[in-house]
Amino acid sequence: ITLSLRLRINITTGHVFLTLISIFTCFETNNLLPGLILFFAINLLGIFYLVFELAIGFIQAFVFSLLCSQYLEEHRI
Repeated sequence: ITLSLRLRINITTGHVFLTLISIFTCFETNNLLPGLILFFAINLLGIFYLVFELAIGFIQAFVFSLLCSQYLEEHRI
């Protein structure tokens, strides 16, 4: 249970952060030129964080499968 809880919390944290970035992008682009520059800067940050979150997801899946296989090896049914 702790392995799946750890994996779920890490995934949820990434999604919450991406949601906050997109909400900030929608509400902070009122002025034309500064808003446009801010829009592109925040979207670039969002794209970078999305790629980072994807890499973290692969690492989390690898660690989860590794720990599950070790647990199953030690506690054979």
